[in-house]
Amino acid sequence: MPSLVSHSTQPNSETQFFSHYRFDKDDQSKFETAIIIDDNRNDLLFHKMILKKEGFASNFCTFVSGKAALTYLNKTLRAKLDDNPEARYAIFLDLIMPRMDGFDFLELFDELDEDFKSHFKIYLVTNSTNPIDLQKASKSNSVFGFVRKPITKKIIDVIRLNC
Repeated sequence: MPSLVSHSTQPNSETQFFSHYRFDKDDQSKFETAIIIDDNRNDLLFHKMILKKEGFASNFCTFVSGKAALTYLNKTLRAKLDDNPEARYAIFLDLIMPRMDGFDFLELFDELDEDFKSHFKIYLVTNSTNPIDLQKASKSNSVFGFVRKPITKKIIDVIRLNC
């Protein structure tokens, strides 16, 4: 039976999680695919490397633009869900990017159907310390966490405990 995630986070901690999500305690397996969206290619490479090293997901996809990632979600992953309807996907979304920032991506993602969106957990990944960004992120039902760059083993462990 699903349980509501409840937790407290320390101010200025590396990772903040929001408590409006439900999860199944038996559903602790790794993600099918980790999708990393960041305009900085060095961050893409590093985050993919650490997530892969920690066995976070079976597959990894990287995108330098939110638009390309949305196309991939709508075309490729939607079709894959027909074959594996239980698949779970993690999205690590950079907040500050040119053209389409993380919040622009979220607006378009939020327009997708609820059944499709239920397969995803989105983590905003940023260097921003602006409390308004955290407040804005916490209002989105699509965002599961707010992670300070860079993603580390410690952050991955916290995500695993909270997903």
